[in-house]
Order: sequence, then C-alpha cells, then structure tokens
Amino acid sequence: MKKILYSFIILIMMSSNLNAKWFTFGLGASPCKQLISTHEEYGYPAEQTFYFSLFIQGFLSGANFASQDNKGKNFNTDTLYYLTLNECKYNNTISNALADVYKDLK
Repeated sequence: MKKILYSFIILIMMSSNLNAKWFTFGLGASPCKQLISTHEEYGYPAEQTFYFSLFIQGFLSGANFASQDNKGKNFNTDTLYYLTLNECKYNNTISNALADVYKDLK
C-alpha cells in the first residue's frame, strides 16, 4: 500500500511541473516595470541599473551554457541592457524579456 501511495505522490509531483517553463531567481523574477522605473529615475549607467546589467549578463551566459551556443558575443553590455529594456515594454518579467532578447540574438 505504501508503494502505491508513494508512486501516486511522485506521479502528481512530476505531472504538476510538466507545464512549467522555468523558474528564475533574483532580479529576473522582478517585474519589467521595476527595470523601466529604475532606468527612468537613475539612468544608465548608474549603480541602481548596474545590478540589472549584471543579471542580464548572467542570464544570457547561462542560456548560452545550457544551449551550448555563443549568442550575443558580439554585443557589448550597454547594447544588451538596452535590448532588454526595450523588450520589457512587451513582457511582464525581466526573465521573459531576456528570453525574447536571447531568441533574437545571433
């Protein structure tokens, strides 16, 4: 009986994650409006927007590592920041904006 119960619990846990795209930690989980408002208040480069820039680089590096690709290697940090800022107009979280940026990078 315990085996059946454990099997059922594991099956439920596995099936509940099938529709999840990904989970993002840190600044990536922040709403895009936070990046936009921080940029409008402090500009770029500034200490407040620097942390977003670090996250952007880390996200894209992680995406390249996972896909074994070299996307964005010809773009500087400023360009990647502004691409993300622009995509934030069409996305709800910074990670979603970055996913769109990553798809378009060469």
